[in-house]
Amino acid sequence: MVEAAGPIAWFPNVSLTGRQLAYERIDEEQNLWQTTLLDATHVREPASILVPSAKTYNLFPQFSPNGRKIAFQSERSGYAEIWICDRDGSNPTQVTTLERFAGSPHWSPDGHYLAFDYRPVQHSEIHVVEVGGSRPHVVAQFAEADNVVPSWSSDGNWIYFASNRGGKTFQIWKVGVREGVAASEPPIQVTQSGGIASAESEDGRLLFYSKLSEPGIWTVALDSGKESLLWPGPALVNWSNWALGKGGIYFLTPTGSDTPPEIAFLDLKTKRVSRIAKLEKFGFFGFALSPDGKVLLYPQTDRNDHHIFVMNNFR
Repeated sequence: MVEAAGPIAWFPNVSLTGRQLAYERIDEEQNLWQTTLLDATHVREPASILVPSAKTYNLFPQFSPNGRKIAFQSERSGYAEIWICDRDGSNPTQVTTLERFAGSPHWSPDGHYLAFDYRPVQHSEIHVVEVGGSRPHVVAQFAEADNVVPSWSSDGNWIYFASNRGGKTFQIWKVGVREGVAASEPPIQVTQSGGIASAESEDGRLLFYSKLSEPGIWTVALDSGKESLLWPGPALVNWSNWALGKGGIYFLTPTGSDTPPEIAFLDLKTKRVSRIAKLEKFGFFGFALSPDGKVLLYPQTDRNDHHIFVMNNFR
């Protein structure tokens, strides 16, 4: 590792003499923004920055079950790690120090644990860490497969995750957990036709999910395994940019390739889509709704500068 290159350096290239190193440095600000809702389909006040970026990115935000904390993924330490902060964005605290790639945090229903994906070497695994407790430990892994984007069941007895085990298509799986530790039984495959980001219904009867291969929000009945298309949006690029609420789903919907997306709400009873607000700029990877249904949280890329640097007298 060349520490002088900075925390976010890409595409190194050594000169023919071996004495110069050229590389790309990214200076990025992807802040976490909040939108306060008046009701399910109307905004109370203009969007504002809740968690500043610290010249890097903040991704996959999620409110704790009591709404007092926010977990998110950030590279502000120099590595992709799991962080938490207070509801108002203050007191950012690093949860993991794995110094590899950890992301996509999701709170357990009791608020004691965070599940996340972690890539120690080539493939990613699902890990759990007790908030303010011991070091993270693995709860799901398949050799030669990536296991990503965990979410907890409403009763806290299962962790859903996506895995491309046995092929290129990601499917939703689930693993039993007790007090943050994996049960002795192996993981169970939930979907058969693809799945990536998921959220269980409050009554535990349905699993809502998106796909990497097809646009839309899908459901699978957890008792019968029947898979159904709920709604043919959002687009593939927004596979992670949706959140399940009471009575509907909030999501980002594209307005064009060169214009930022809009926040929309899908009413699950009427299937009516209401446009709520428009982002000022693009944002990717993560969309959260507070437990009281009053605040939406999402990343927005406010600055993304790329520069070429040359390091002389490289050895």
